[in-house]
Amino acid sequence: MRYLNLIALLLVLAAVAADETDSRSVKEILNQATEFYRDREYGRAVELYETVLDSIKDDAHQLYNAACTYSLAGEKQRAIELLKLTIEAGWDDYDHMARDTDLDNIRDEPEYKALVADLKQKAEERERGYKFWLNPGETKVVNGHEFELVGLPTDTVPESARSIRDLHPFNGELYLGYGDGMANKGPVAIVSFQPGELDWCYHFMAQEHLVARFRDIGDELFIPGAEPFEGIPGRNYLKNYDFGNIFRLFPSGGFVKYRTVPVALHIQDIAKLGPDYFCTAGTASEGWQKAWGAIFRSTDGCVTWTSAHDLEGPEEAVTRLGIIRPFRDRLWAFGFAFTVDADNRFLFTPDAFGKEEAIVYDGKAWSTQDLIQEEGLLTVLDAEEFDGRLVINAGFYDPEVDTSPPAVFSKLYAYSGQGKADKVLDRELLRISDMFVDGEWLYLLIRQGDGRRVLRTRDLAEFETEVELSEELGAGRIAVLDGFLYLGGRKGEVYRVRL
Repeated sequence: MRYLNLIALLLVLAAVAADETDSRSVKEILNQATEFYRDREYGRAVELYETVLDSIKDDAHQLYNAACTYSLAGEKQRAIELLKLTIEAGWDDYDHMARDTDLDNIRDEPEYKALVADLKQKAEERERGYKFWLNPGETKVVNGHEFELVGLPTDTVPESARSIRDLHPFNGELYLGYGDGMANKGPVAIVSFQPGELDWCYHFMAQEHLVARFRDIGDELFIPGAEPFEGIPGRNYLKNYDFGNIFRLFPSGGFVKYRTVPVALHIQDIAKLGPDYFCTAGTASEGWQKAWGAIFRSTDGCVTWTSAHDLEGPEEAVTRLGIIRPFRDRLWAFGFAFTVDADNRFLFTPDAFGKEEAIVYDGKAWSTQDLIQEEGLLTVLDAEEFDGRLVINAGFYDPEVDTSPPAVFSKLYAYSGQGKADKVLDRELLRISDMFVDGEWLYLLIRQGDGRRVLRTRDLAEFETEVELSEELGAGRIAVLDGFLYLGGRKGEVYRVRL
């Protein structure tokens, strides 16, 4: 019996080892198939996919990649069969499918048309579910100003995900970012307020837990994917970070999604210098054993990305790269580092990278530079070009304020392109929640003690109060559009007041 038990144990161990070997083998085969796809060797990629189709039958993402490859290889019927399996496995991204040039070879096939028509109908049914954002028409009077409630566009998402993270004018509309990167509630609907119609418009569903920033580049709008959420049943959650997403909206209203930034856990920002695009991201290895910040570069219009610069910081901390902005023919990026305590609270690391907090790219090489002449810098919360200078909202801990975790307070700096940045606003217990540039005016949403207000300045010397706010409004983000100041709140409310 002992020998039989030993044999049984060896058989079990062998089976486990075989499973692990097969698992690694499948992953290696898929990686090789992807390489053949990128090299346009579609026939060789198809041969590899044939060997692993049974192993990926529940993985909609890999099935979709396979279908695209079969289409490019001219195997139309097989491509359509795989698309059917893709949808059965949970794929529901009609907009991406409708614009994916990899499927051009099969678009005229009757089976494909029927398949995509059904998917479109389901997408439209989902879209109709978001048509509840009408103008509530309520008003609040605060210090003589009448604030009009123009919508509660996030009131059907989980409460932790309702807070407005960004308000951004584009193409005559006001786009809204929201979500929850901690509890991971997604996906996020991309919506905009149309002032002429006094209504909210649904554009598409972003497979993200969080949309925190929009950026204008040229006449197009870019959305960095703050945390990917592919929403595909049956997939290991960590595998969602194989790539990060960038969304690109055109003035015509169409959009494209690039799921091509490698191992991008959080894409923080995006900018362009010359013909090339750059994005900052937090990256993570499988299992979260390591996490660091990186800058990625694309030389083909965001289609593919490669690492351009890695961030080095304290080994005991998590390091990230946040803001990246073009200024004076250079790129300026800012990193930060933090630790997480036993209560899951984030503690920023002061001066994590020494005195030289700015990472600079001149088109040829990366270097560092010390702009802010003050110790204790935690993070650069925002940076915008205004009045020929780079205006920097810098975050510090106040040693006199005893809170846990410590509160972050703001100081405003302006950098002209030479020397050091000048401090232009420094008030006790000041928190600058948001900055917005509108032509010749820079607007600041500030909190000081128990008071909230919106300041504005033309010259970064005199700051005047535009409107006094109340805690009830809950404003955390601001934007200016067509003579109105818009306020985005913590509970998802959007107010506006005429300037």
